[in-house]
Amino acid sequence: MQRRPRTRAFRLTAAAVVVGVAAAVSSLAGPTANAASPVFVSPSHPSDSYDAGPYTNLNIFGLAVDSCAAPNGCNTQPISVIVPKSYYDAVRATGKIGAVQITLTWPNNTNDFDMSLVDSGGNVKASSGFGNSDFERIVYAELPSGNYTIQTVIFRSINSTFHVDLKLVTLTPDEASVASGNGGLSFSNAAPATFERSSGEPSLAVDPTNGDLYADMPLGAPTNSLFMKSVDGGKTWLPLAQTKPNNSALPANAAGGGDSQTAIGTDGRVCISELNTLASLGIACSTNGGDSFTPANQIIDLKTPLVDRQWQAATGNNYQYISAQFGTVSVLSSKPGIRVFGDGGTGVFTKRLDVDTGKAMKSYTMVADPSAPRTLVQAYLRSNHGPDRLLNPHQLMIWYSTDGAQTAKRFVVKNLPTTPGNNFASVATDTKGNVYVAWSEQGTWDIYYSMISKAALLLTPDQGGLNWTTPVRVNPDGPSNTAIQPTIKVGDPGRVFIGYYGSSTIGNPDDLGQGKGAWNAYMSVSTDGTCQRNNSCDPDFGTPTFHQAQINEHPVQFGGMCLGGTGCGGDPYYGDRSMLEFLSIVFDPTTGAARVIYTDSSLSTAQPDAGSTSSQNTVVSVVRQSTGPSAYANKPAINDPGVYAASITDPAGDAGFPTHDVIPQQPAPGADITKVALSLPNAGKTLRATIHLTDASALDTATVSGLGKELFIGVRFATHDDVFWLGWVNQLGQGGSAAAGHLDCVLACGYATDPTIHATSTGPNTTNNTITIDVPVADLKTALLRPAGAPVPVVQAFTPGQGPLWSVAGYSFATPATVDNTALNKNPLDVTPSFTFTTEAQGGVTGPPTSGGPPTTPGGSGGGGNLATTGLPIGLTIGGLLLVVAAVLIRRRVISH
Repeated sequence: MQRRPRTRAFRLTAAAVVVGVAAAVSSLAGPTANAASPVFVSPSHPSDSYDAGPYTNLNIFGLAVDSCAAPNGCNTQPISVIVPKSYYDAVRATGKIGAVQITLTWPNNTNDFDMSLVDSGGNVKASSGFGNSDFERIVYAELPSGNYTIQTVIFRSINSTFHVDLKLVTLTPDEASVASGNGGLSFSNAAPATFERSSGEPSLAVDPTNGDLYADMPLGAPTNSLFMKSVDGGKTWLPLAQTKPNNSALPANAAGGGDSQTAIGTDGRVCISELNTLASLGIACSTNGGDSFTPANQIIDLKTPLVDRQWQAATGNNYQYISAQFGTVSVLSSKPGIRVFGDGGTGVFTKRLDVDTGKAMKSYTMVADPSAPRTLVQAYLRSNHGPDRLLNPHQLMIWYSTDGAQTAKRFVVKNLPTTPGNNFASVATDTKGNVYVAWSEQGTWDIYYSMISKAALLLTPDQGGLNWTTPVRVNPDGPSNTAIQPTIKVGDPGRVFIGYYGSSTIGNPDDLGQGKGAWNAYMSVSTDGTCQRNNSCDPDFGTPTFHQAQINEHPVQFGGMCLGGTGCGGDPYYGDRSMLEFLSIVFDPTTGAARVIYTDSSLSTAQPDAGSTSSQNTVVSVVRQSTGPSAYANKPAINDPGVYAASITDPAGDAGFPTHDVIPQQPAPGADITKVALSLPNAGKTLRATIHLTDASALDTATVSGLGKELFIGVRFATHDDVFWLGWVNQLGQGGSAAAGHLDCVLACGYATDPTIHATSTGPNTTNNTITIDVPVADLKTALLRPAGAPVPVVQAFTPGQGPLWSVAGYSFATPATVDNTALNKNPLDVTPSFTFTTEAQGGVTGPPTSGGPPTTPGGSGGGGNLATTGLPIGLTIGGLLLVVAAVLIRRRVISH
């Protein structure tokens, strides 16, 4: 069992940071925002409080913009924290953590206030913004001494006062139920899931009939979500709906920009959905493996305008269901809550169930019980109005239906002192129908899970008490001292797989410090996750035994992960939300091996022409479980090694356009990559990529097959903190040239030449059907991300023999414009599996020094190599929001987008 060290430097925060979406401001009569006399906390003065109001105001910009700039938009209260580091150290020596707790209360939830803690420099340190609540709380562990401001946004209020308590409290972290070592668990090298788009918050679904994988990811207004498919277990990915507008199988979602989901029944019917910029849900289904989809249903509830964060599930009788939090933006008499819609197997979705209307605050994942044909379960959050509400203001809940969402029972999983917030909570069922819930506890920043038997769920009445198992902490000290955003998946009873993001740096996840706060994706796995139910746990632990393994090969993020939802702001350093809110796990139906999709946003190249402004593009990646236990008890341990070498092969004859469509595919042998190899000639001073094609003389034909005027054939690879590409760009009828650059994604990914990376090539060799591209290793440099105004250092991104190149893959695409265009989708033609170019493999392909090289031609012309600033990759445009508000007065976003 891992024990939390008693001497490490805790500096944690428990900010409940779900932030408002804004569309308009309507200011009514009320007092002017005030700057009252300072209140303070110190060891000798551990509590203080103040009151404010009454306020009458409607300010539905909420926390998403500067509400204090609006008339009567907020109340500002200066506070002082006078707590020396020695005090926190003394508390830590006792095994506890000192924290500053700020609690905001008001009479009832017909009014609504939101809260932020702002430092003296104007940076938001933490925030709390929920609807359907009369309570907000921030818990900031080891908040340094200094002067701060509590900003209380008067979101919706009619002559209401509020009360704020400020306290110095202690937190007690639990011990982790994690044994040393990885228990044999490991994962393969990562495969990029997309080459022409950049996104985060990806979901993964598996077809139980054949193991095909489907990935979906939101892309932000005004473009639509992206839906991808893999027929080889996640090794390669190509998009659905390539011939549809915006590459979207849901073209009726004109505003686009919203969360995405996929569910697949045991009959192989695939249903996909997209949040249509908070106005509605679009959902459509396919019976031919995603080649075509039925016209999209538009799901809306006019009584509770605006909808957010949908979830899908398919029950054993192959009915499809979708649920979401409706009324996320609510005014007047509308009552927010969870709404569930089902299709009865027809593809037409109608409303089936309301859950905790007027109480539910946000919805989490929904799953079906594989052991019963009509059983659904979903996790969600609501306010606690019980006797312990002051200590535990939030209730982590599930609703449980055995009749296809006609009726449902509600059960409390745990009363929480803080909310999971934008970390989300996650629910799963095992193959026998037992239910498991995982969540993040803020303040200590640990991941927990608890479970309940199916028998108990069936026997207990609605709102009855359930004997959930004692929560088990699954993130060990050390690699994941700070852990957030859990996802749980369970196979046979007790075979529990929990994925999350973790950092060894201890601190507030929103700002761990650039250069220090390296994040990785982790999985903790147990095969005795039900042992508490039958008293069979290992006596040395007394709880289920977990082992942890790192999922990714290199850090997925540096610095902070902003947990403030759409209120994170556009600053890529202090408000970086590029990771979004979760990763996703499925099991191969044949072997029980885990497949994991996650976001990698560790690109840190700054715009050279903007100095302090940086770009953080995200790469959605998929890994396969290589070793370790199967999710199914009757299956052998997994043995599926990745590729760690200097090259990778790919079948011939698989290139063409479109893919996964009813339109016949036009073959493209000139873009058909059969092998990609890297080498290091000239004593490692040159990085060479050799791309083998089926027919190197047919590049123009491949361009036409892909409906393009330019064709790209290249290789991409990741370094520790950047993603590079190099390739050959063929202009239809005009020949081509070599080029190289950094990944550059806005609405689509652009391949703009970086003139400082001097790519050279002799061009297509039609004798041996290859294209060879060289770049000087010394040209592969990266400008590291830093806060605005700070110097932007440039470092060598790759040094042979000192580190691998990760996620090396070949790919080809045609484009109707130019390859560097970041506004238009590309038309992928072929993708190879990925490999890791290890230092050992580098040693085997490093050539002797040479005085000269092969005849070369200059690299591509033009391009500044500049990376566009993305800010919030899933952020909503003001124009899109105003379109929504034209129809309805909106409340605010309370669930991650």
